[in-house]
Amino acid sequence: MFDEAKEFGLDTGVTIPLPWPWKISPTMSFVRKGTRGLSDFAITYLHAATLVFHVKVVECLDLSVDVPRLTARQKECLSWVLKGKSSWDIGIIRGITSNTVDFHIKGAMKRLGAVNRMVAAKKAEQLGLIEPHWLF
Repeated sequence: MFDEAKEFGLDTGVTIPLPWPWKISPTMSFVRKGTRGLSDFAITYLHAATLVFHVKVVECLDLSVDVPRLTARQKECLSWVLKGKSSWDIGIIRGITSNTVDFHIKGAMKRLGAVNRMVAAKKAEQLGLIEPHWLF
């Protein structure tokens, strides 16, 4: 990521972690052109601006929504679905039959109210039930 930023002339920056009660910790990054570092005042200002922005975003979230509970195996199967694996592939990886994989995926789909396996996987990702899959 830093190499790509340099390709665009972005040399100086700071990444600020945001408070979050769940597994995945969000961050906000600020970058600029030039090799001169950021002053302590600028970094303090960016921290404050980031926290204000974060509070405004959290205020928009509906945290009262009931998040469905998935079993460990359902989460695991959906994680593999998110990575593009078929039931057969997942079965080989986990040492179970593809029918067993389908059983877990269908159970997760029902709990998440999803119409297909990929929708279930994306919904589980968005709800923070499984780790996000980053495409690079």
